[in-house]
Amino acid sequence: MLQSDFSYMISPEMFERFVMPDLAEACDRLDHSFYHLDGKGALVHLDLILSLKKLHGVQWIPGDGQPTATDPAWRDVLRRIRAAGKLVQIYTSASKALELARNLPVDGYVLAVGKQDVPGLSAPDLVAAIQREAEATRRRLRPQVAAG
Repeated sequence: MLQSDFSYMISPEMFERFVMPDLAEACDRLDHSFYHLDGKGALVHLDLILSLKKLHGVQWIPGDGQPTATDPAWRDVLRRIRAAGKLVQIYTSASKALELARNLPVDGYVLAVGKQDVPGLSAPDLVAAIQREAEATRRRLRPQVAAG
């Protein structure tokens, strides 16, 4: 997991000059590189981070006092990460993972579920439920093409 907590305090220009070269080098050396994007203030660097060709994914942590990573407020951030071809890792509860799968295609997501707050579901049942919701969402959002 790569990160730069200092990035929260610098401009995108400084990030590009002082942080990006080290990140690019680390990505070149690692088989599976993820960047720990920590806090709303770090979002100004997201486009630069996503430009790293050998970066595999982004772990999104909104920061203290912010809505959780699955909150609709961050859906645009999650979509941008996936649109760049990167994986998304978020920490969430079981109920929030299900909610996310009902609203976004979660292909390419690493959902680290810490709190089991859906009564009556074992871990395997929860995984199956998330997969069912994800498939229903994919079908609902997939454009239908009619051939004539």
